[in-house]
Amino acid sequence: MIESGHRWRVAIIDSGLDPAAGLPVLAQGRLDEEAGRIAQQEAVDDASGHGTRVARVIASASRPPALLIAQVLDAKGRATPAGVAAALRWACDQDARIIHLSLGLAADRAVLAQAVSDAIGAGVVVVASAPARGAMSWPARYPGVLSATGDARCAPDQISALGEQGAQFGGCVLRPPGMQEPRGGASIGAAHVTRFIVSHVRPGSTPAQVRSDLVARASFHGRERRSG
Repeated sequence: MIESGHRWRVAIIDSGLDPAAGLPVLAQGRLDEEAGRIAQQEAVDDASGHGTRVARVIASASRPPALLIAQVLDAKGRATPAGVAAALRWACDQDARIIHLSLGLAADRAVLAQAVSDAIGAGVVVVASAPARGAMSWPARYPGVLSATGDARCAPDQISALGEQGAQFGGCVLRPPGMQEPRGGASIGAAHVTRFIVSHVRPGSTPAQVRSDLVARASFHGRERRSG
């Protein structure tokens, strides 16, 4: 039985977190390129601000999660498959129950595929952003990953179940109040899907249970129909 007050433990693999954001974090680290691992750090500077924006969306859930931050993206939003794989392993070592990746890599790599498979096999929910249209990226394309994008139909506390072609779920594209740019794309939409899981799905649910719950709770089913 889950104790009252139990909450999701969420690892965000991204560009880091600005300490000025004031979000409580259990552990954080950055990729040590030479060692090929995530090294513990006192603070992780976010050169691009992308990870901070994603973290603020997820942290605004009605049942705030326990956050773990792994920095793999550089200032230009680039990451290596080995770096993302190292972050996935680190997140699992930190007992994350959701791993969120608002990022996508253009090519499949065995090291990344294995890390994702190992995480899902251990019962970890993996959410990855994907374009609403066009070619899918990795890790969103891997089996068992909850692929997510932005959906303009969704309010902050709504999601859509889009189906199996392309991204499976859609989320709100609005950012939390006070951010300079009020709207985002796939990255912010995916963050809202994870926010929805944290707010509405029972902590400790398996990946299959989470997927089923999201479909059942979706406000919209199927893709948005655009005229013209």
